[in-house]
Amino acid sequence: IYTNQTGRFPKFSSKGTKYIMVIYVYDANAILTVGLKNQTEGELLQAYKEIYLYLQTKGFKPKVHWLNNECPSSIKEFNTCNRTTYQLVEPHIHHKNVAEHAIRTF
Repeated sequence: IYTNQTGRFPKFSSKGTKYIMVIYVYDANAILTVGLKNQTEGELLQAYKEIYLYLQTKGFKPKVHWLNNECPSSIKEFNTCNRTTYQLVEPHIHHKNVAEHAIRTF
């Protein structure tokens, strides 16, 4: 899977979110999203856990997670605890993170 967040939207949604986490699931060729109220570590971890559990219920256990080099350590720890390896995308090389393309498609 690949993850990334959008920039801040100018208005709050009806649920109070201003950001969106976009997840591209390579094996399922799917783009999934979760609304974020802010980009704090706790909010990002909660959104990631939500998607991770959703994927498991659908039969897709992530094996490798590609993410930005600015990723919170709690997501790295969560991946390690769930035996999911993670790879950090090099800084300023956005084309390697497929979630960047998924954001444009979304």
